[in-house]
Amino acid sequence: MMISDPVQKAAAQCVAFVCVCCLCVLQAGATTLLQDDFDAYPVGPLPIANWVDTYTDMNVPISRAQAAAAGVQIAIDGAAAVSGNSIRFMDQDNRVGSLIDRALASPATSVTLEYYMMSNVVDDEGAFVNLNGTGDYHHDYVLAFQSTGYIGVHRPVAGSWPEPALLQYAPGVWYRVERVINCATDEGYFYVEEVGNPGHNGTFGVGSELDVVESVGIWSSNTRRADCYIDELRVTGAPIPEPVTLASGLIGLGMLVGYVRRRRPPAAARPS
Repeated sequence: MMISDPVQKAAAQCVAFVCVCCLCVLQAGATTLLQDDFDAYPVGPLPIANWVDTYTDMNVPISRAQAAAAGVQIAIDGAAAVSGNSIRFMDQDNRVGSLIDRALASPATSVTLEYYMMSNVVDDEGAFVNLNGTGDYHHDYVLAFQSTGYIGVHRPVAGSWPEPALLQYAPGVWYRVERVINCATDEGYFYVEEVGNPGHNGTFGVGSELDVVESVGIWSSNTRRADCYIDELRVTGAPIPEPVTLASGLIGLGMLVGYVRRRRPPAAARPS
């Protein structure tokens, strides 16, 4: 049906515009939620901006100095996957674990985590990079350098560590990792490939027990030794819309409709 009334026509166009704006809020495209290539920090021990570091001795909190005395240290290193610096996890103690954590710019339910990792040794199972948030379990699956010489998938839950081997690794070689999850559909996968040799790769499909992703953690185990590097870390996704944003759009739509109704001429003045 064609609308001949100019007031009605203008109203329809405005309503359509506001509706499109509301849909854009609901269907916002992927945006960068966290990115760090560790190039902005000076080479040397932590602390570094934006990241919070913690240490434990068999799950009992200890200080950074106590961890360093046990041979556990997190530092900015000159080795890099692309250029500049990386972050290095050195863990020479089977009791002490280390962790750095950083919140995303906004919580999200569908994200892509990308980073590079390298190990100096084969007998190694850290460091791990994983997504954290709310859900049945607060940590997502992780990739790890296994002591068997393979990169495999781990679920960081006591008593439940499936370890499908994705590909064999070598010390001193960088590997690019991609982790994609959709919390709403419980779908996802890991992809890893050797830098400079993309034909050497592996994929493993696995969802996540997270309902909402809120932060990223990088950590070394308190039961394994490690000498690993992480670089070019990036998380992209669709942020959860703020309720006030959607509400504002709907309120604006209601006000517009009310205004148009008040502006319509009386029936006697309308063209027949």
